[in-house]
Amino acid sequence: MEIFNIQEIFFLFDGLMQKEKRLDFTKWFLIIPIKKMRLIILTPTAKSLTDTLWTAQDEIDGKGTEGEVAVEGLKTKHKAVIKSQASGLLTPTDWYVIKATDVESYSVPSAVTTFRTNVRTRSNEMETAIDNAADVDALAALYQYVNTGTEENPVMERPLGEFPEAV
Repeated sequence: MEIFNIQEIFFLFDGLMQKEKRLDFTKWFLIIPIKKMRLIILTPTAKSLTDTLWTAQDEIDGKGTEGEVAVEGLKTKHKAVIKSQASGLLTPTDWYVIKATDVESYSVPSAVTTFRTNVRTRSNEMETAIDNAADVDALAALYQYVNTGTEENPVMERPLGEFPEAV
């Protein structure tokens, strides 16, 4: 995952030679022409894997409270997506649990209980895998599907795994 910083460059000189010389970068970049004399260059910006916290100086400066999260890291953002997906899978079966609470003679079907338990377990396993990622490449690798079978019988899986099928 990459977020882009936008940097505007204004050319002071006309001519192809000046433009070619100015755009001679050694790393990857994307150029989007806006006007004849202006370009916007998008370059990847590294994002922190962990949360960035407000410091004592930030609190003195009135920016935030020391120790609280100033900028969420990639791990926090990815775990929030997992939590949201798990919630989306559990919500359609919430009524079973609510009804079992309200109606004494009703019990939640075992298939629903098993499904809900499996979703919560899988969510926790996924969050642990995300927490254990040592760097951004390891985090990205969790989402990449690989063949865990054979060439004749491929089985495409990702290290992060999948949620169970809904009941």
